[in-house]
Amino acid sequence: MDARYNKTQAMEDLIRYTEARGRCDIGTDCQQLLEVDIDKLEIVAYTRPDTYRLCKFDEKSDSMQEVIVRLQGIFAETHVKKIRGLRQAVQVTGLGEDIFGSIIRTVEKIHQKFELALPVNTLGSFQRGEYEGTVALYAHNRYFTDRRLAPQQEHQPFLPMVDPYGALDKLRSQTFIHSCDNIVEYTSLRKDAKGNDEYFVINPATFGLGDIVEISVGFVCIPIINGYKFMATLRGMVLLDNSVRKKALAVSKGSLLPTLGPALTLKRKMLYIKDQLDETTRHLVTHFDFMEFDPKRVHKTVCDILDDRASNNLDSDWEALKSAADEFLQAVETFEIADDDADIELDSIKTTSDKTKGKSGFSRVERLELLHAQVYPDVYDKACKMTSYAQALHTKLATASQKNKEFGEKMDNALTFLTEVVGMLRDNEENTEAQLGYEMDNPPMDTDSDESEN
Repeated sequence: MDARYNKTQAMEDLIRYTEARGRCDIGTDCQQLLEVDIDKLEIVAYTRPDTYRLCKFDEKSDSMQEVIVRLQGIFAETHVKKIRGLRQAVQVTGLGEDIFGSIIRTVEKIHQKFELALPVNTLGSFQRGEYEGTVALYAHNRYFTDRRLAPQQEHQPFLPMVDPYGALDKLRSQTFIHSCDNIVEYTSLRKDAKGNDEYFVINPATFGLGDIVEISVGFVCIPIINGYKFMATLRGMVLLDNSVRKKALAVSKGSLLPTLGPALTLKRKMLYIKDQLDETTRHLVTHFDFMEFDPKRVHKTVCDILDDRASNNLDSDWEALKSAADEFLQAVETFEIADDDADIELDSIKTTSDKTKGKSGFSRVERLELLHAQVYPDVYDKACKMTSYAQALHTKLATASQKNKEFGEKMDNALTFLTEVVGMLRDNEENTEAQLGYEMDNPPMDTDSDESEN
């Protein structure tokens, strides 16, 4: 965590959210982990893909259903692997707080239940995660499933925030599918006008180290050489509170935090996202829609602060700040045009290739080369310019804040907001390459020892 991150406050918030989320009903079968009666659960063998899963009997469907549980933690780390093991993964911790220790002990009991159900000495030990000397829990889910391991499942569209440019879908090939078992929901918890909980779809890059989050996981054992491997499979992630991280950012004045029996087949229900994924939502959203900030709001924030320039005596700082705000907004418009042109160019190049090569599209490596070499450089050039303008705005506001103490809370809020803007731009710039990531000199999808892994 950042040196200015208030761990004591974060642990207090974690306790509060864990207790509050334990009392809430999200309207699905996703229970709070600490409230699950493990003795009433069973280990069931599934096929296609072959797995053992933690399940319970569902009276409504008169069948065994996979158990998905919720737990709260502090977002500690994220991982992206190479193409073959490409996955969305997260590590959460309690920073030593006892309530998170109870979560880990419950997971260990679930591991013991699997151990008793499987053949003797075939299940590996449960591996606790570790973060800054405290216990942590690691959960992941692959983006793709090998089609031959799940021939009865259909390919599912990527959620729009997970693959906004369609890059993952272009990498997929006919050998792999994005199945219902690979879907991970990323949402933010907010209150409506009546104080009821609402869940809004967000970009995974919105999550930052130190945020209070809720993850939903299923527990699975997969076959590996000479035994089985126990895993927590990521199904959803909810942003509960990022106020501690925001305060650390505001204090740093510009330092940015780095930025998840009989043959049975799986059926999945959406956990948090219900009516938001109509056909319109599934279409590609604009770059700034999925980054969850409006660039015009950046411009307006600055102008609102400077409207009172006669009384606050900003002098020449005002002109420089206003100029930077105007340049930022112009760069945004240029970026969006380049972004649209990139989509058109990609479609055009692909269509030409189909006709000349006589095949249906590029290989995964060819697509990566195309995206990196021909399409995205122009887009990223504009993103870098926007980042520099946002940083300039932030710097000048910091200067103005020191000169004009009477601005008080309004100026501090603007500083925090612009710092977040810079953070989102930089995170998006770094994470998009990681999302396409994937080292181009690596052989695509080589078989490895955890081939059956989700």
